[in-house]
Amino acid sequence: MAADLGSTVAVLGQIPALALFTAAMLGLVVGPLADRFGHRPTLLAGVLAASLGAVATALAPSLLVLVPVALIGAGGRSIGLPVAQAIVGTRYAGPALRRGIGLIQATGTLAPIVGIPLVTAIGTLAGWRGAFLALGVLGFVAIGLMLWLLPPDPPHARTAARLSPAAFASILADRPSLWLYTSSLIRNIGVWALFTYLGAFLAQAHGLSAAEIGWAFTATGVGNFAGSMATGGPLGRLPLRGLAIAAPVLIGGCLGAVTLFPASLALVVVLLVLGFVGNGVGIVSHNTLLVDGSPAGRATTTSLNQTCMSLGGAVGSSLGGLLLATGGFPSIGLLTLGCNLLAAACVVPARRTR
Repeated sequence: MAADLGSTVAVLGQIPALALFTAAMLGLVVGPLADRFGHRPTLLAGVLAASLGAVATALAPSLLVLVPVALIGAGGRSIGLPVAQAIVGTRYAGPALRRGIGLIQATGTLAPIVGIPLVTAIGTLAGWRGAFLALGVLGFVAIGLMLWLLPPDPPHARTAARLSPAAFASILADRPSLWLYTSSLIRNIGVWALFTYLGAFLAQAHGLSAAEIGWAFTATGVGNFAGSMATGGPLGRLPLRGLAIAAPVLIGGCLGAVTLFPASLALVVVLLVLGFVGNGVGIVSHNTLLVDGSPAGRATTTSLNQTCMSLGGAVGSSLGGLLLATGGFPSIGLLTLGCNLLAAACVVPARRTR
């Protein structure tokens, strides 16, 4: 894309960073909006925005046009996952809540496993514009499936949430929630600093083609899927807080080592899988702790977490581009390691008394 639009990888990497910043700001509105007017219609609107953003990206003629176009899809990022988690939070509790959030996260990670090899293959044949157009079409298919399969919201799902900063007052007064949000923000800075430029690293350090890079991203999806499923399954008897502390340590150690130390391609793939197993465990355990203990509405709680994750991703993408231009890929690995160790430390004081 950078070559076709007459830009560089580092500059182009600022566009997803801008989209993540926009998604972070929208998340402050989406949560109270969904709690007040319904989770199902809000979720449908988010998928529609993401689909339109993908189609508009495919049609963008220049880098200047691509910037506002990317902001259209930012609405989908701020709505989709947190509102889906809120739907589970209003229907289930206890172990079922943990399994439900794990399933949402796990099925979401099927996108790298199935989608990235698919769209990189399309991109090889039809260019990156054809790949984004295919993403838009898949989004419209998803909307049709949701209209068919997703039942209406139960009566108790809607609350009198105020569409103002006051909707977050109870969360901001809850110290364990604040520590969890801080951890989520810092963890995503480290993960996205590496993830945004992982394709460029694999091409430069290991000489992979676009299709081969797609399969490497599949490895990250496999790890995410395994970690998400394990948290609601085989790891179901372990304390969520302990998992939320251990997961960033695993992420930082594995993903940081990818660019910090010289390694064979096979070892890099293993480290990516293990690092994203930790990412899956971390997200599910973290989100379950938040939903289960938050004093605010479900969508307000999950959308604020998505805001923290999007903001962390935006800072990580932007900072990763700066480090890439000044210190190279090893400096990105060092940032990933340090951020995740700090994220683990932030969960330690996030203890709730019941």
